[in-house]
Amino acid sequence: MKIMHMHLRTIQNPQSCGNFNENIVKIVDKSYLEKSFVAGEHANHINATVVKFELNKEQERAFRIIANHAVSPHKNQLKMYLGGIGGTGKSCVLEALSDFFLT
Repeated sequence: MKIMHMHLRTIQNPQSCGNFNENIVKIVDKSYLEKSFVAGEHANHINATVVKFELNKEQERAFRIIANHAVSPHKNQLKMYLGGIGGTGKSCVLEALSDFFLT
């Protein structure tokens, strides 16, 4: 499974009449991508969802990147690509995320 993420910010272009989007990849602390990220009051919910859906290592990593970002005070939008051949568990990650956001 391939995971790629970036933050997207909008900046004003003085040469044009409007805004344009500039893709900016930001380096985040390694803990943000792993179990050691402190999700505060949401940590138990994140951990319980990982267990409930029996996510493997790569699925858990993708799930945690999104869940950790969602519960963080970040103002930037997270753009992330989740890809892989059939059977790698992309749908399982999406199901876990749906459950996480519904509860």
